[in-house]
Amino acid sequence: MVSRKREGTISYHRKDSYLRVSQATATDDQYVCYYLDHTFVDPKKLALLSSRIKQNSLDHFKDALLVCTCHRIEVYFSCPPQKDPIEAVLGIKARRIKKKFELENRLIKICCGVKSIILGEKFIYHQVSQAVNSLPSGHIMQQFGNTVLKKARQIRENRNFYAADDYEGLSLSLINKWADCKQDNTLVVVGAGMLSLQVAMYASANNYENVVMVSRVAKKFRKKNRENPYPFRICSLYTLPETIFDNPFHCFIATTNIDDTYQTRLFDIITRDSCKSVIDMSSIPAFQPETVCGKSYITMYDDPYLNEVTRSNQKLLPVKKIVETDIKNRTSGAAQ
Repeated sequence: MVSRKREGTISYHRKDSYLRVSQATATDDQYVCYYLDHTFVDPKKLALLSSRIKQNSLDHFKDALLVCTCHRIEVYFSCPPQKDPIEAVLGIKARRIKKKFELENRLIKICCGVKSIILGEKFIYHQVSQAVNSLPSGHIMQQFGNTVLKKARQIRENRNFYAADDYEGLSLSLINKWADCKQDNTLVVVGAGMLSLQVAMYASANNYENVVMVSRVAKKFRKKNRENPYPFRICSLYTLPETIFDNPFHCFIATTNIDDTYQTRLFDIITRDSCKSVIDMSSIPAFQPETVCGKSYITMYDDPYLNEVTRSNQKLLPVKKIVETDIKNRTSGAAQ
């Protein structure tokens, strides 16, 4: 609930909330962040926890800046809550940092991809931007987030701190190790999110003559396709033309909320003789490896993929320290 006490002042108060936020009274020393991330929580477990937050607990963080991805759960406040909200929801004690400049320093690093598993990956910036934009207009944490995004964008551009091979490049690099691009030039991309779209675009521009994007919301993509045509086919998961599977193909999966019907259809696709390899970049993999025995099935948690990540990160390690120094210089003034 939003109440107006006087012009220029907005207070956010809710029953049963852990928050008591007032834009008029917040000081730099009151800012606090609670977080879990992949550096100290098993990534597979963290993906499950993140899914729980997204599905069931968003109201608990309604008045804060919540950055919730498969690799991190971070809650930023302008005033300290009564208790650790992550522990209250998940039963796991979160780490905590205080003071506005410390929060700003951390979130800029996150937006720059400094703290990502893939150094310089671009998706995290957009995820933080979406979180910031979801806040009420004029909210103190929206202002904080916009400042962070602006600084992060400037630093990334100045140092060209971008992953040479982002998620889509690393995924296709793995596929290409098995593919004979003269014959196996079909890629089936399952999912409707930003990553699936980027993979389909990337594959269309690199060797793959036949790229098919498969989605439960194919109609939405077809509408967009009429306005700005994509260089690949768009099909519904449940009405896929059988001719797609006549020739050898590879499959990329990045999807969420898999029910039994969805999983059964996916299983039918990837267990066909013509399917040569499967890269599953879903934060919660669609299958257990033993259920697709005999197939080359790799997830983001498996060594072949992690080895590709290590190779990619080597290219940015020299720049990482420079970027961290830039970030420190951009936030140190607030600490003085």
